[in-house]
Amino acid sequence: MPTFLRRPSRIALASGTLITGTVGFSSAALAGPNTLDCGPNATQISPSVCEANFTTTGTSTWTPPANAASVEALLVGGGGDGAPGLFNAGYGGEGGQVKVVTLSNTGEVTVSVGLDAVASSVAQGSNTQEAKAGKNGSESPTTNGYGSDFDGAGAGAGGSASNRTAGTGVVVNSIVSAGSLFSGDNDCFGGGGAAISYNYNGNLPVGQQYEWFPGTSTCGGGTVSETNDVVTLSDAAAGQGGGGSANFITGDGAHGGSGRVTIRFTLTTPSTSTTTTTTQPTTLPHTGSNVRSLLSLGSLLVMCGSLVALVGRRRTKA
Repeated sequence: MPTFLRRPSRIALASGTLITGTVGFSSAALAGPNTLDCGPNATQISPSVCEANFTTTGTSTWTPPANAASVEALLVGGGGDGAPGLFNAGYGGEGGQVKVVTLSNTGEVTVSVGLDAVASSVAQGSNTQEAKAGKNGSESPTTNGYGSDFDGAGAGAGGSASNRTAGTGVVVNSIVSAGSLFSGDNDCFGGGGAAISYNYNGNLPVGQQYEWFPGTSTCGGGTVSETNDVVTLSDAAAGQGGGGSANFITGDGAHGGSGRVTIRFTLTTPSTSTTTTTTQPTTLPHTGSNVRSLLSLGSLLVMCGSLVALVGRRRTKA
């Protein structure tokens, strides 16, 4: 290559490589996640909060990380089963209790997740907190929170039933104060189980299709449906503490849902990754469009340098 072409080609190649590499490095640094070392069986759900979920029924243990700061737990008791109750009619199960409690940032926690009609709890040293189970439909409707003694759906953790329509559950955000780790959580748990009945006056003609009245449920409560006089009762959703549904006419009932325990915590040293800053070669705001422009410039310089070098080689051979 002629001497007069060597220097420009080297400058273009070096400049293009430097710009491309610097911009790429800066982009990677800025895009790097601010991750948390949440420990085993826990995941990061926000820039500063970790969460450990327990939905398998039974007992297990959890220990806060050494650098845990604040710790809170959401408890949902198991929902009651739909079952025959007063006059052997079918009543929906009641939703399990929903509550949020504060735990210490040190000390092993024993976590118990309730099956249907079984309470859920956390125990840490002498501090034991429990979310009560929902009552079964076999218990008296008057003590189970039903809105009516007849056509009875199950009460929810947040309200009474109204005939076949189940009681409402509890939205987590509605039971915590500002600053709670569960603030802004709009999940709903502990809905009651719906019920179904039909209009019967004792004088229905043979073969006449009954007029069915299915109730509704929310927040994990068991549902009911009917097609051509065939009634389907659904178990309550697992892990949401809803009550089981019931057929008021036949006395049949479905299972309530299991409960859950969700632990959220913050860390005193939240970031395990460091964000490297570099001096930008421009005073423009560091936006995506500027990065793309610099990358294009770097690539263009590399291409120019390579082209000059190629032309120089061909002239030398000629």
